[in-house]
Amino acid sequence: MLDVMKTKTAVVAGVVFLLASGTAIVTERMAPNVPFQQESMTRVDQAKKWALACILFTDAHAGQLPKDFGQLRAFDPNDGLSDSNWEIVPSGDVNSITNPGQTILLREKAARKSPRDGFLKVYAFADGHVDRLWAPDDNFTTLEKKRGLLAQTSKN
Repeated sequence: MLDVMKTKTAVVAGVVFLLASGTAIVTERMAPNVPFQQESMTRVDQAKKWALACILFTDAHAGQLPKDFGQLRAFDPNDGLSDSNWEIVPSGDVNSITNPGQTILLREKAARKSPRDGFLKVYAFADGHVDRLWAPDDNFTTLEKKRGLLAQTSKN
């Protein structure tokens, strides 16, 4: 039994070491752009939490999507998540969404200038996944159309 415990401890220690090593490598590669990368990771994290809040909201409201962040406050997983950078895109019944993986649930209001040229926005989709999209200019409407992303409006 003691050998099993030692083995488990060694495995956990190895995983922690590998994760720490990977973080160091990623951080080293990002060094010139650390503030931008940190802000991007924060926005991705926020988008995931808001997407979860939307999913919880629709479960509690017979499939109806929230119309604004005021409605989502009760479902905020952190009780204080900022909504100042975000806009909710669809409204109506979640069951009317035919392509959740392409349907924008929420997105950053304003694109951020990338340190490597171009612009970046974070999007959350109706299936719950989050993605960072890059555009050479600040025209994300064109990018959304090219990628076939959907901004569904209410079908109540």
